[in-house]
Amino acid sequence: MHHRASLSILSLTLLLGACQQPSPHAPQDHLDVLLNLPHLGTQGLPYAPGGTGVREVKVSVLDAQGQIVRFNANRDADPQGQQTYFVLTPGVSQLKLSLARGVPYTFVSRAYDQGVTNPARTLLAFGRIEQSFTASGQTLALPLKSVLGTGSRLTSLPLNMVVPGQEVEYVLNVSANGHSELRVPQDDLQVTYDVQNGVDVGTADPKRGVVVRAATQATGDLQVTARVTGLVPSGQDDATEGQVTVTARVPFAAQVGVGSDLSAPSIQRFELLARRGEQVTVRGTAQDNLGVVEARIYSGPRLLRQLTPSDFTGTDFSVTVTGVRPGEQTLTLLVKDAAGNEMTADLNVPAGDSADTTAPVVTALTVSPNPLRTVGPVTLSAQASDDVRVSAVAFYDGTRLLGTDTAAPYEWTQPYVAAENGTHALRAVATDAAGNSGEARTTLTVDITAAPFLGSGPATLSADVVRSNRGESVAGSQVQLYRSGDRSAALAERTTNAAGYVEFPGIPEGTYDLVFSKEGLAGSVLNGAAARGTLNTRVKVGQFSAADRTASTSVPELNLLTPDGTGWKPLSAGATFTDAVTLRAYTTGDARLMRYFLFSLVTVDASGQLVDLRGGLTSLDPGVTTPGDGQQDSGLITLPAAGLEGNIFVQVAALDFNYNRVAYLIPITLRRTATPGPVTAPADVRAVAYTLSDRINYILSTNPTAAPQGSNLWVNVSWNQPASTDGLTGYRVLRAENATGPYTQVAFGDASLCSATTKRCSVSDNTSTLEADRDYYYRVSAFGTTEVTSDAPTLPSTHTLLPFRPTLVSPAKDSQNAELLPTYTIRTNAFAIGATGARLTVRTDDVFTGATRLTQPSVVLQKTTSTTVTDASSGKLYFNSAGAAADNVVTYDATTDLLSLPHGLDRVALKLAPTPLQANRRYSWYVHMGYAFRLQDPAQPQSSSNPIVAYAVYSDPDTTKVVPGGVTQSYTDVHDFTTRP
Repeated sequence: MHHRASLSILSLTLLLGACQQPSPHAPQDHLDVLLNLPHLGTQGLPYAPGGTGVREVKVSVLDAQGQIVRFNANRDADPQGQQTYFVLTPGVSQLKLSLARGVPYTFVSRAYDQGVTNPARTLLAFGRIEQSFTASGQTLALPLKSVLGTGSRLTSLPLNMVVPGQEVEYVLNVSANGHSELRVPQDDLQVTYDVQNGVDVGTADPKRGVVVRAATQATGDLQVTARVTGLVPSGQDDATEGQVTVTARVPFAAQVGVGSDLSAPSIQRFELLARRGEQVTVRGTAQDNLGVVEARIYSGPRLLRQLTPSDFTGTDFSVTVTGVRPGEQTLTLLVKDAAGNEMTADLNVPAGDSADTTAPVVTALTVSPNPLRTVGPVTLSAQASDDVRVSAVAFYDGTRLLGTDTAAPYEWTQPYVAAENGTHALRAVATDAAGNSGEARTTLTVDITAAPFLGSGPATLSADVVRSNRGESVAGSQVQLYRSGDRSAALAERTTNAAGYVEFPGIPEGTYDLVFSKEGLAGSVLNGAAARGTLNTRVKVGQFSAADRTASTSVPELNLLTPDGTGWKPLSAGATFTDAVTLRAYTTGDARLMRYFLFSLVTVDASGQLVDLRGGLTSLDPGVTTPGDGQQDSGLITLPAAGLEGNIFVQVAALDFNYNRVAYLIPITLRRTATPGPVTAPADVRAVAYTLSDRINYILSTNPTAAPQGSNLWVNVSWNQPASTDGLTGYRVLRAENATGPYTQVAFGDASLCSATTKRCSVSDNTSTLEADRDYYYRVSAFGTTEVTSDAPTLPSTHTLLPFRPTLVSPAKDSQNAELLPTYTIRTNAFAIGATGARLTVRTDDVFTGATRLTQPSVVLQKTTSTTVTDASSGKLYFNSAGAAADNVVTYDATTDLLSLPHGLDRVALKLAPTPLQANRRYSWYVHMGYAFRLQDPAQPQSSSNPIVAYAVYSDPDTTKVVPGGVTQSYTDVHDFTTRP
């Protein structure tokens, strides 16, 4: 079996006409042109904690001679005008100018981090495009491409040395100009690698990094150099194509001795608690792989305090520093390990005394009923006050957060069951806006007569467990159900069935964690699945094969944060966001290497099915140790609203290098500032289903509309964008099993789903309820002030096909004395799986030379009014069951479903003698490319009104994809045979 991954890059090209130059001073020749910088604020550079990102873009216009074009107050091109450039910001990302007809102009876009007029500004992104205009109202999308920085890194797994022959993964992190915390998108660069004392093993995506095998006998260090090509700064305000070189070096173990410590300490936290005069109270967290031996706090060159072991509790410390002089100060924390490796972190403290330092007071915490003797809820009530204002009161059972109330009276209702019998330590923690907190404690006795947990409530929670995102189910996985945050006792345990489905029926309402385990598979945990009412909430969970079957299956632990204007605060249930969701995730606990963080917005439809829109995928540099040694940080992630509003979920998933996976579901409230307006119904809704014959494990794709390797069944849905989107707030994609419904939501999104040129919108339905060999009907709703839905289809939008698996019959595997002009016979199964036809390409390889490859023409087997076999390229008829206009140079037996192709079909079809194989030689033959397809109406010929609506792909390994949708699955069976003497 062969697998090959590929990277597709989509580009948008704007084509505008040009004509002869008129006089630039004739007012009647001036045309209105709209300059547009799409997605300003995120295009060109993503954000990261502490980074400033793109704030302003300076747009200049040059004439054909390269001179700056001036504009008057009306933004008309005017030699006497005073305006020489314009500024675009996230709030104003479009600009209408008046320019002369047909005159070539060059538009230069420069993106800065601190504003175009700030002398200390840094150029973060740059774009240049030449264009002329012939008609008013044209729109030009301004380019913006990141400028590479010298702070880029090439880092290996955290190791001190390498042994001969060891394979090492290097991850490339290309930073922006002057900002090491800002990562340049991969589309903005190219990269090649040079390796000394090792071999470049390669990688599927060199922009992410490279795998290197150390030499077996080395004469120096293992050295890897990445040569990154892209835009580099040329002065303060210009950029040009250039190269940044990044080198990583690791010594061989034989040269440095086992046990050398080359890892620096890390500082996860260094923050202000309070300031009073010259006294500043700070706290922090610092650690090292072998231990921190020294920690100091400085103000500039002045040592203010040297910390002692008694100042630390584990890796945390909280101390008061004296001698901080009046005025704003910057304190520096320096930590050092026994090998002399150092790490520093800076902290800005206010010039004067810090504000509110008085903690809230919780005067009472009560729980009723207490003791609890029957299955049901208890109510926790707290009385809290503060000198300014109580921001929230959080209720805990031990360390498990039960919930948060932000308004008095502060209460929380929590159900308990017999499995939770015993004494529970309850806490109410009140916080104010300054972060001060106070708490009160009490105990609850749960003494419920034991009864089955399942069946004790109205809700149902179920899960579809899959080994790949849209593919192979995981049967036989043990699933344990816990109260969220409490792993002291499992409430119930069940096993996934053959379809990977597990169900916990009749449970009390609440929030639960699901823990999945199976021999040979990595661990998987879903935190925060909410069971509500009489609904069957159905979640989708990934559980992968372990990279190392002997390694731990413990899942990563994450901290989830969101910005609060001045810093970070925990992402808590019920948090409110406006227009977009911004958050950050990083690992805690044991240091481990991560493969990805995946962020989604999730809704639950009326049937309980979870529908998600992937908003961001962050691949990680294993060498980055922020916020701690070996800890991984996603940086700031912004998820667009995608037409959503109200109560939804944020889902954050993370996967480590052993494929252990964790996911968190956090309920949030999303508000919108845009005012919706009238909308029209989407039109020409179409669906194309894709089924792959081979279910290959893979990691989640960043693009849900693409066709990643290993996916087994999904549907791409497309439609025409409404004529006006001014009032549009989003789309809902609906699916049913018959034309009249009921229709349920399977996907959602906003105008970003639509192409600016074709005006076609598309999204994938990859919900876990899709099944093969089913008719599905799709409709799309646009919503603004009202919701308008496309017409119901009269025919099924698509029919999902079963896997297409053509079987090689003759020459048989390992057969002897084959003819020199063999007939290749294939049993197709295309019509048996409900397809209208199939396309096949047969290849024959000379095993002895390995170089000769004989390729038969691609043929299309199809059955509508009759069964035919035609040439896929020319349409030449090779076979017709009706016998009309065909020489039947190939044969198809409908009774046995056998397709027979003569050797050298292209020559046989032309009535030429085919070139025979060599005698007494070994050959291999196989289906190089093959897929089945289905027309919307299988009884009628293919046409624009009767398109292909489903594919079942057996193998499509070519660089240029044959199957629409961009799928690649390089898999095929091979038969070897030996020709006669």
